[in-house]
Amino acid sequence: MDFTAGLVWLLVASAFVLFMTRAWHSSMAA
Repeated sequence: MDFTAGLVWLLVASAFVLFMTRAWHSSMAA
């Protein structure tokens, strides 16, 4: 297993979840 690839995947997944959460909250507040 490539540690660097796993770390990058985790970073991308975290950013995606954060983005979707913010988009969900803004859509709920609208």
